Amino acid sequence: MKKGLLYALTILLFTCDQFAIDKVDQQKLVDKELEMIDWKDVDQYPSFPACYEIASKEDVRNCFAKEINATIVALWESEQFVTSFPFNETILLSLVITREGHIRINQIDIPEAIQSKVPELETLLVESFQDLPVIQPALKRGQPVRTQLQLPIRIKSE
Repeated sequence: MKKGLLYALTILLFTCDQFAIDKVDQQKLVDKELEMIDWKDVDQYPSFPACYEIASKEDVRNCFAKEINATIVALWESEQFVTSFPFNETILLSLVITREGHIRINQIDIPEAIQSKVPELETLLVESFQDLPVIQPALKRGQPVRTQLQLPIRIKSE
């Protein structure tokens, strides 16, 4: 009986490695998860209240751009700019949307053809963006994140 018990204990000691559970390093798991995240894309684009009911990610992005464009068109029409030369140019806006849903203009690239004819345009654009409502910020994994967008705006004058 003693030999059997001694034999069983010996076998148990040498086979314990097979039953060992590897400790998982929490930091390694976090690092691996962070590597898998695509930080250049968001799960949901920022949106205005008019875009809340749209399900498709691309449609939300398009709706957001249309709302910004509508704001600029309304500004353009309200100011009734008068120019003696027709032009068809594109303004490039660099926008930042904060995690709190505030939008601000980071940079405005106005072509010289427009800048020389409408020098107050940049000031008016900045002022028009101050009147925008707070928007729903972009989301990444359910958390609001700061985003930066480039938005081209076509301006025509006849």
